[in-house]
Amino acid sequence: MHRSLVRAVVLVVLVGVVTPAAVGGATAQEQTTVTVTVVDQAGDRVGDVDLTVVWNDGEGSENVTTRANGQVLVDVPEGATVEVRVTDDEYLRNRPAVFFGADGGELEVEASLPGTTRVTVTDSAGPVEGATVRLSGQGVTRSVDTDAEGVAVLGPVERGSYGLRVSEPGYLSNSTGVNLTGEVNRTVTLREADRQLTVRVVDDHFDPPRALPDATVDIEGVAALTTGNNGQRGTTVAVNTDYEVTATKDGYESVTRTVSVGESDESVTLAVQREEAVSVEATSTRVVLGEVTRLTATDEYGQPVAGATVSVDGTEVGQTDDRGVYDLTVESAGNQTVTVSTDGLSSSVTIEGFEPDGQDTPTTAAPTDAPTDTPEPTEIDTTPGGGGPGFGAAVGLTALAVLVGLALARARDA
Repeated sequence: MHRSLVRAVVLVVLVGVVTPAAVGGATAQEQTTVTVTVVDQAGDRVGDVDLTVVWNDGEGSENVTTRANGQVLVDVPEGATVEVRVTDDEYLRNRPAVFFGADGGELEVEASLPGTTRVTVTDSAGPVEGATVRLSGQGVTRSVDTDAEGVAVLGPVERGSYGLRVSEPGYLSNSTGVNLTGEVNRTVTLREADRQLTVRVVDDHFDPPRALPDATVDIEGVAALTTGNNGQRGTTVAVNTDYEVTATKDGYESVTRTVSVGESDESVTLAVQREEAVSVEATSTRVVLGEVTRLTATDEYGQPVAGATVSVDGTEVGQTDDRGVYDLTVESAGNQTVTVSTDGLSSSVTIEGFEPDGQDTPTTAAPTDAPTDTPEPTEIDTTPGGGGPGFGAAVGLTALAVLVGLALARARDA
């Protein structure tokens, strides 16, 4: 028992002694000292420049100032990524200087005196307010809009050569270069211009899409146009401007797009399709009771609608087949509303049922009071040799004999 207690005490003492050393060795990180040297654009060292030194993406940082010899010493973790930012009131740098894998030694950072440019933008009528002036180069891009006097000031930035671009909707853009050696003034004159914008409207339900004539093309703030047989219409618009273009036509869903017109002619195609719809037709709308009328359901493009619900006066009676067809037996006399519906769309037709005996048969009634022609009596000449009864009888007998003879001849021929 005594020996066990001693061993336990010794173990505790050893753990207490060894553990801090082990922990300290696991967490400690070696430091290295770097020399940050600031030089100007001529390569001369610059003293009294304020810097912020950041390592490992913000893991640590230190604000420092260079000595008269343009240098300052900074301790950072061994192998760290070091970022040096110039935060001075007199000198500047467009972007931080970044160094990887710090292991002591010197980190040279170039700083610059500031440069600025004051740009005045005009057109043929005077100052242009709201024009965008963009300065780009030396690792930065700066944009400023002109004020009411047409002026934009950009900077301060590092001194050096930059690109200067001025743009404004309705004007041709102006691009030039500028060398910032301090404070530089520039005047830029813009020129208005137009370009052709052509809009084509097609129905892309078909392959290939079909041109859509008589569609309305509304170019916001410019004009409302009507497409021709080729589905196109165009007009002139101001350059460097965005336009909301909408295509509409009865029975079609409208489409709106933003079209950017630069400094060359522009064309755009707007694709539309018919509004979703269902329609129904019957082979006959007046049907004898017990007979069938065929219903055909089609969509907005005349294609069969399969599986559409068929209802008669609100009561469901069936569904259309794969051909969009349903054969309806008419069982009730009088008018009844037959509706075909699918996906929230519906169409109706009125069917009249009637009894077979109830058909209207046109008849013509004989008049009952129409006058009847009565032949007038013929006077007979009874004088000898005339047209009296004796002569008339002879003639009649003769005629009878002739008729009998003709009848016998026809019988023989047959």
